[in-house]
Amino acid sequence: MVTAPPRVTELLAIRGLRVTFRAAGRDVHAVRGVDLSVAEGETLAVVGESGSGKSVTMTAALGLLPENAEVEGSIRLRDRELLAMDERALRSVRGAEIGVVFQDPMSSLNPVHTVSRQIAEAIRAHSDVSRGAAHARAVELLGEVGIPDAKARADDYPHQFSGGMRQRVMIAMALACGPRVLIADEPTTALDVTVQAQIVDLVDRIRRGRGMSVIWISHDLGVVAQIADRVTVMYAGRVVEQGPCADLFDAAVHPYTAGLLRAMPRLDSPAGAELEVIRGSLPDPEAQPEGCVFAPRCDHAQEECAAARPTLLPLVAGGGHAVACHRSGELLDHGRVVPARLGGSPTLRAGADNPRPSGAVDGAPAGEAPAAAAAPAPPPAAEAPAPPVVVALDDLRVHYRGRGSWRRSAAPVRAVDGVTLDLERGRTLGLVGESGSGKSTLARALLGLEKTSGGAVAFGDQVLHTMSAVGLRDLRRTAQMVFQDPAASMNPALRVEDVVSEPLRINRRGSVAEQRVRAGELLEIVELPRELGRRYPHQLSGGQRQRVAIARALALDPQVLVCDEPVSALDVSVQAQIIRLLSRLQSELGLSLLIISHDLAVIRTIAHRVAVMYLGQIVERGNRDDVFGRPRHPYTRGLLDAVPVPDPHRRSRPVPLAGDPPSPVAPPSGCRFHERCAFARPGLCDTTPPPLEEQRPGHWTACHLADEIAASSTAPDPARSATG
Repeated sequence: MVTAPPRVTELLAIRGLRVTFRAAGRDVHAVRGVDLSVAEGETLAVVGESGSGKSVTMTAALGLLPENAEVEGSIRLRDRELLAMDERALRSVRGAEIGVVFQDPMSSLNPVHTVSRQIAEAIRAHSDVSRGAAHARAVELLGEVGIPDAKARADDYPHQFSGGMRQRVMIAMALACGPRVLIADEPTTALDVTVQAQIVDLVDRIRRGRGMSVIWISHDLGVVAQIADRVTVMYAGRVVEQGPCADLFDAAVHPYTAGLLRAMPRLDSPAGAELEVIRGSLPDPEAQPEGCVFAPRCDHAQEECAAARPTLLPLVAGGGHAVACHRSGELLDHGRVVPARLGGSPTLRAGADNPRPSGAVDGAPAGEAPAAAAAPAPPPAAEAPAPPVVVALDDLRVHYRGRGSWRRSAAPVRAVDGVTLDLERGRTLGLVGESGSGKSTLARALLGLEKTSGGAVAFGDQVLHTMSAVGLRDLRRTAQMVFQDPAASMNPALRVEDVVSEPLRINRRGSVAEQRVRAGELLEIVELPRELGRRYPHQLSGGQRQRVAIARALALDPQVLVCDEPVSALDVSVQAQIIRLLSRLQSELGLSLLIISHDLAVIRTIAHRVAVMYLGQIVERGNRDDVFGRPRHPYTRGLLDAVPVPDPHRRSRPVPLAGDPPSPVAPPSGCRFHERCAFARPGLCDTTPPPLEEQRPGHWTACHLADEIAASSTAPDPARSATG
């Protein structure tokens, strides 16, 4: 059993922390009496939905809150009270004793300074060393965090690094002065699953090597299970459960913790497994309920829960597992905490003695998804007669002109390079691959939004590149797109009802009054109340905005929806709601879905078929269960091995896939993956491009050694892979 290390010394201790933001005569209570601590050499994970107070709590510890924040309580670093320090004293703590790594390294790094200069500046801010010594130390740190050829790359600028490498630079900067505590605020959220695995492994190795403490803020419970010693679960500015990582994953007691675990898509779930949908949303921080803050969303709430606020108490006297729930004793005594050993994640039984409230469906807060016992089962992957093809891509190519000099033209960027694929009526095709593999470019080309360099996109018997502008505009009505960031795709000056009806206005469908009526109908289709139409996009939650984006995409009754990372920016509980919504819409409207995602667990939950893309080409495609259960391409295996398992009992897995993809300007000869492949055979894989062949019924693979790889019972040794 995984256990936390003995908590001999509390290195950083937060007690009774309250943070209130005062603005325009209003008080926003972001953090309400938080108690947590991290011991020497320990990793503490802090989890919860957006708005739960995780980042505000850690920003308070760093003394970086804005001037309108009022802070009460205690934050102690060993025997020093941080809240009593002035700004000069706090500057001596930040960096030197508490380091921080933020989610977006590009916005944290100065684009006009080299990375070594920025690291050296951090060193010289806390140490009396020369520029030369600071630069030499910066190069050492870059090597320590895994930057290849660190000495040569030290004088590069942030834009010359990949996203994963930029995050390594941020880690080097955070470690520059040898801090005792590292705060990592969603450090892997924006990264591919392969890079995420590398960063998690890197931080954990550095922690063990330096004896450092880590506070890891995340909404990814899979990562938390792999790295944390203890876990603190926050909800609406309060701690609702905390304890050793294994205890929470094996037997979470608080209904919110259990709901988060059950809402998470998993690769190791059996086909047909259901996702838990936590109804409603976080309460307004200006008007929280009097009793338990989770009671309005809880299927186990009783009168006591609405009347009195529960105290965070240990389940066993002197124990490390504490819960803030009036019913914790009952749930334990009556066996309603059920360890689902599929991954250690628990659920709370809803049975005859513990029914769901009869009014649960109608009880969801306005503007959020109605309650649901669970998301519908994922689509069956049974081998049935294939439905008719709605969209077919044949040898599709999209090449961009590269940047050259005045003397010579640059080689083209081969973003999509010979892709053959089809989308079936009423089915979902999942498209996966690392950033830069060509997924989004392929999606835009499918919609006629990207000029193609060769091949064809056909909707039935209509080929895109042969159509007139009028015909192309008419065809686009049958295929619509849902973007990753709905806020960026909406006019902030328009009300929601006008955002939804915009396609109707552009295509002159109906009068203004009819368009508004239709907008209300579309909002109800995506499980939002009509009244929401009078609000503006900035007044909605992330999940609500994504529902509005889906409603807008449905306005013209399309046959095809292309969803580019539709849930990657959402909390796990909201992800489950959107996945359930897309599945229901497909079932009711007969939609064909192309879903692009870097989250393979999401794709496994919703897709019928899967295509894996690498450096502009499809390297494997087939039935969902075949691709995920019996992968035949080493890249697919690498992606699957990189997915963190939400089970703290299954740790110590090596990083499965190292290095970054090569440039699409000059892809490697032979198999494009051979430079990162542990199975690559010299003289074959580096010289001869493998064709995409149907090696099993319905299962296509582009690999010379597919049979050998499929027969292999063990994963390749990552030590043979390239480093990066």
